Amino acid sequence: MGSLAVSGTDQTLATEKVPSASGWERILDQLPTVAEGADGAWHYWEVDDDCGCPADDLERGERLGRETVTVLRAHPEGAPALRRILRDIDLSSQVAQGFLNALEAALFGRADA
Repeated sequence: MGSLAVSGTDQTLATEKVPSASGWERILDQLPTVAEGADGAWHYWEVDDDCGCPADDLERGERLGRETVTVLRAHPEGAPALRRILRDIDLSSQVAQGFLNALEAALFGRADA
């Protein structure tokens, strides 16, 4: 394991241990909002647009959030991916709001999400 350097506005996360490239890809493949594009770049909020029914979209976002938390609990070394998801998330969508509700529930122990 080594340090992770990322481009853009992120800084080098020199103190964080991350898996090898193949291990990193294995973790990213498990995250429900992450997808590898045709160009080989990773997209961290690759979620279909809202369907237009706020209750359905919120529920779908909460499911995606719970699945993300489950993967990151099993692979805490994948935590930098959560930072990237939060950077790329479309905060105006109901799916995103549901996702954030599930993260909040996981962090603060609420049972309603």
